[in-house]
Amino acid sequence: MSSKTLETEEENFFPFEIGYLPQFAVNKCEEELNETPQRKIKAIQELRTLLQNNPKSSGIDFHDDLLVSYLRRNKYRMKDAQRQIQNLINLQETENYVFKGVPDECLDLPSSKFIVLLPKRCQDGCALILIRWGNDIWLIHANSILTFL
Repeated sequence: MSSKTLETEEENFFPFEIGYLPQFAVNKCEEELNETPQRKIKAIQELRTLLQNNPKSSGIDFHDDLLVSYLRRNKYRMKDAQRQIQNLINLQETENYVFKGVPDECLDLPSSKFIVLLPKRCQDGCALILIRWGNDIWLIHANSILTFL
């Protein structure tokens, strides 16, 4: 394998912590959701107002990125986005242990070493998880499992 091949292969992957929306995702938002900067700003303000008018979510300061992700997931339907954010708040109240994370002492156990979150994302932005169980290696990507022996 030459270094040119390595460079070409490297371009097909994104870093795990990407910090920006890849161009293909921006294009998809523009085409499928008719997203424009003006529409996005207006929708964020409207959703924030709806959330502030609700007693359960009125004291919470939501980041714009979180609101945009719920708006995109719901195709800019305000009531659906608000309902899903309310469900997230309810989950946090009833099952708060889910949001506390994994204790460090659990991460140091040998039994926790069979799963590895890879430091790259594939071309479509999905995270890659490698699972080693006995002689099998499973690569999990976008809800599909490939098994290699």
